[in-house]
Formats: sequence, structure tokens, C-alpha cells
Amino acid sequence: MEDVISVLEADDWDVTSRSLVDRATVGMWPLLSHHPFNPHGLLRPGRKRHGIADDALTLLLLYDGLAIADPLVEIREAARLGDDLRAIKLFKRMMFIYAELEPLFEAGVLAVEHARPSLKSGDRAAVLAHFGIDPGMTVFTNFEEIFAGYYAFSETGREQILRQCEELIVLLGLPPQRFSDPRVAHAAMRSTAQALLHLSWQLAVCTDDPEVDVVLLNPSEEVLFRELVNSSSLVDSDIAGATTHTEYVGMASLGDIPSFDGMQLTVDEAVTIRRDDSFELFRGHLRRALDDNRTAVARDRLERERAVKEFEARMNDAAKELAVGIRSSSLKRHARDRALPAGVAIVASAVAGGVTDPSNGVAVAVGAAVAATLTGVAETIGGWLSGRRGQEPRSIAVRYAAALGRPAGRL
Repeated sequence: MEDVISVLEADDWDVTSRSLVDRATVGMWPLLSHHPFNPHGLLRPGRKRHGIADDALTLLLLYDGLAIADPLVEIREAARLGDDLRAIKLFKRMMFIYAELEPLFEAGVLAVEHARPSLKSGDRAAVLAHFGIDPGMTVFTNFEEIFAGYYAFSETGREQILRQCEELIVLLGLPPQRFSDPRVAHAAMRSTAQALLHLSWQLAVCTDDPEVDVVLLNPSEEVLFRELVNSSSLVDSDIAGATTHTEYVGMASLGDIPSFDGMQLTVDEAVTIRRDDSFELFRGHLRRALDDNRTAVARDRLERERAVKEFEARMNDAAKELAVGIRSSSLKRHARDRALPAGVAIVASAVAGGVTDPSNGVAVAVGAAVAATLTGVAETIGGWLSGRRGQEPRSIAVRYAAALGRPAGRL
């Protein structure tokens, strides 16, 4: 155990270090989850040779790089609690995984994010509170207990449980569902809880560190994210009583992206695919399209819908060009027959330089000239959004979140 502690405390432990990302152009580093329930982490769990998970591989090919949660956090916590066996087990696992991931570190496309906010942290608690959820996730832990003894309830009681699940879904703003099978209802409660856990963690980390980016992994997360953005209001301190809103501009499609089976590839092969001219060209198209979109969205609020359509048209052409390039290259033998849809959520707002406290009229500076907010969740969204604001303190803030799958509401 002493050896583990000495490594953790070493001054030259730099495997988790990363240089700041150059933001001369719009770049994106999607943040991948450490949550054990999440199948969208970097590696496939439970295998001797993990292999990059399919979703993570797609993100790796599309964006500037990936960020992963620092695994040293769990090791340090186990050591702090005196659980030496767990600390050693986690340490061995981390070293095995890092050895497998070494090509990604060497290629400069994998960063490690140190922030690990708890559910009680201000930003995560604010996100949950907006939906009426406490940091203990009590409503969901209650459902876990209820479903554990589901058949002990009367027929009427069981029916009420299913209706309560439906009510919670609607209260959270998610598409209505009708449950007749308790297994389906239980799974829906779990997946909803997981979406809230994942989204609150992502927003908290990406607010703390603007160099990494939110990833929306399914339609539920997109719906919850859109609700958070559209309900956040910012106070403009320069105009008495004026309020501007963060705006969910839209989910812009990147087109259908050629997909690969990460389990059939070594990490070295994944890096080779990423470096292929077809993907290099696509990422160049994406960076320029994001840069132009940011300018268009910031310039004219009334033309934002048109800006989204123009972005989609450009990226649809780029995706078609990518598909042709893959089919005509040696990568064709690795590609699957089906493509995967991907997109970016676009969020924008006018960001003021401070806020006037309505109770005493005193102007309060918040962060790096970021507008303070009326509610906790608005402060979180505003902090996340302003992380990529331009140099001018009163410039329009525009930020993007990566997304996989079909956007909510689209067939």
C-alpha cells in the first residue's frame, strides 16, 4: 500500500496532466463518463482487452480529442478511508487501462479531467433542484425500494405505482409514457435517474473547466438539457430590470457518420483511423462550420434558425464526402454497413458583465465578468455557457454540446 500512496503523492505524476486547448477556433473535447452504469464511457467494461466503446470511438473520430474522468479520485478516496485492498485493486486496474490507452495519450487526443463534483456540490444540486430532485435522489431510491417489493402490494397499489412513474416522467418534461409492465417502468425510472446523474455531473464539470464539453448521450438527456437552458434567465446590470434568456438554438445534425466496431480494433488502429485523410478533412470542415455558426448565431438572433440549417447543409455534404472517402480507402474493411447519426446542440445568449442585486441595488461582479443569475440552475447554465465567450465581456455567448443518436422529436 505504501507504494500506491507514494505514486499518488509523487510530484512528477503527470499521466493526468494536459495542456490547455487552443481556442483560436472552436474546438470540442467531449467529456466521457466514469459512472459504472454508463455504457458510453471510453472503454468497454468487463473484458480482458477492453477495446474502445463504439460511441467513444465515434466521438474520437469526429472531435479534437476526448476527456475522461480522473481515476485517481477513487483510488485516493479508498486510501483515505483505509480500504487498502480496494485502493490496490483500483490502482492495478488503472495502470492496466492506462497502458492500453497509451497510444491516445501519445497522439495528444486524450485528456484527463480532475474535477469530480459530488451530488451536493452547488452546480449539481442546482440542476437536480430545478427538476424537484434532492441530492440524495430520494424519489428514485424510493422507487428502487418499491419495485423490490412490488408484488407485495395490492393490485390497486401496483397500478398506482405505475401511474406515479408516468407522472414523474411528465413532471420532468420528458415525453409521456404508459406503463403496464413493472419491469419497463422500473427500467424507465433507472434510466431517468441515470440521465439526471450524468447530465448534472457533465454540466458541473464543464462549468468548472470550460476546456471540456458536454455530451448528450440519448434523447432524454437532450430533453432535460433543453429544459435547463430554456428556463435559465440572466439579469442585465446595465439596463434596470432587463433580463435576457439563454436559448437552446437547436440540435444541428452532423449527418450520418461511418461507424466502426471498437471491439475489433486495437487502440493503435483507432488512432490510425482517426489520422486518415477522410476524417482529418471532416474535422476541418466541422471546425470551420462551428466557427462560422458561432459568428452567425452571435450576429443576428433572428437569423439563428437559418444559421442552423446552413450548418446542417454544410455538415451533411461533409458527411457524404467522408463516407465516399472511407468506402474508397483501406478503412472500408473495418467499417460497419450502418452509419451513426451525430449532432451538436447549439446554445446562445447575451451575457452581461454583472448583476444588480434587487434587494439593495448594488452591482455584483460574478466570475470573469459573467452575468449573475436569478436561480441556482441559471447560474450553472450561465457559467457553462460563458466559458467559451469571446474576449469582449458583452459579446454574445455561444456554446456547443456533442450529441449521439437521432435528436429528440426527429424520426
